Amino acid sequence: MQPNGPGPDAAHDAQLERLRSTWKDALGHARTAGPGSIAFARLADLAAACAGAWIRAGRRDEARAVAGDALAVMREACRAERDDLARHLAFGRVLELTAAVEGGAGDARGSFDALRAAIAVVGRFAPALRERAADPLARIAIASGLLRPVTAAARMIDDPAQRRAAFAQGWEEAQAWARAASGAADHATAIESAVLAAFDLAVEEHADRASDCLERCEDLRPHLDELSRVRGDDAVVRQHRAALARLSADAWARLGDVTEARGFALAPRLTIYPEYARDPKRWLDPALHFPVLDRSDAEGLGRDDPGAVWPEKVTAADVVHDGAEVVLVGHRSTQWYSGANSEPPVLVPGRSTTKPGSAVDEILHGVRMGQEVGFDEIVALFRARGPEVVAIAELADELRREAVGDAVTWVHNRNI
Repeated sequence: MQPNGPGPDAAHDAQLERLRSTWKDALGHARTAGPGSIAFARLADLAAACAGAWIRAGRRDEARAVAGDALAVMREACRAERDDLARHLAFGRVLELTAAVEGGAGDARGSFDALRAAIAVVGRFAPALRERAADPLARIAIASGLLRPVTAAARMIDDPAQRRAAFAQGWEEAQAWARAASGAADHATAIESAVLAAFDLAVEEHADRASDCLERCEDLRPHLDELSRVRGDDAVVRQHRAALARLSADAWARLGDVTEARGFALAPRLTIYPEYARDPKRWLDPALHFPVLDRSDAEGLGRDDPGAVWPEKVTAADVVHDGAEVVLVGHRSTQWYSGANSEPPVLVPGRSTTKPGSAVDEILHGVRMGQEVGFDEIVALFRARGPEVVAIAELADELRREAVGDAVTWVHNRNI
């Protein structure tokens, strides 16, 4: 039995021929198009479609030929009209296509050179990103045509310093666009581009210096807040916030590991210096005495878990129904206390270690030898931080186990 109509291979070949014919027509239209014509964008679209079709058909040489023809036409078009944005944006997209085709063929150098050329072609219009009077749609198109190749090229650079510099270029351009777009139609798009560029740079810095990564994370926060104001607290904003939290937490953990390896411990600090916090009557307005005291520890440094809201404020209840004589005023604190809804803080985090020869190390050694601690030694133990706290807790747990074992008893005391 003979099949009715052409087979799948014949149909596919016919489709490729139609695409080839459409492609030739697009080349002809682009050669004669005037400034601002849509023919250039159409040429870039068809170049990508044709190259993809040839690659899927296993004819990579024809894909490279398509990219080459598009490059030749767009190069001449841009030479004829050096200030036509539409031509240069299309030329940049064709160069990005060339980078993808060359990279797929294993020519990393050719791919990188094409990306650099795309950056140069579109980059000459980059000053418009900083102009408040520029058309928002034009800014979006320029930023997209510039930031895409910048990011792709940065990821191909082997030298860490040069790679960071490339990502920093993308971050600076995105920041400039976000500032210029404030209040305009492209503001949300600009803010999100700045957030993504900052993430790229922060991840790159995280691989080298955790402190630089944390600094970039702090730069990110106001942009995320602005994005939330523009878009609302939608899924995209929440996803970005979760990614920032993970990146920041990992950078803090790395910085803590490096610090502890050198015999020190990270400690939070208020915006006021510890020596000033310990002398509030001299340095602080009376209205700030309690807030600073509430947020600081005995050494004037920041408490490990002060909570995101200062102590809850309450007022007398007008009507007492459930026995509560006060009601909460304002926000509920995230600070943990007995009966709070928040999770209790981790009191002894991390691993146990003490710096050999340190005051805490000598005190713990003396306790193990049966010595009693005096006033100064107790003060030194209260000043312990990081791994030393864990070491103290472990020794205390050992002494508790020796004294009373692991059995726990308690008394139910109820008011009836």
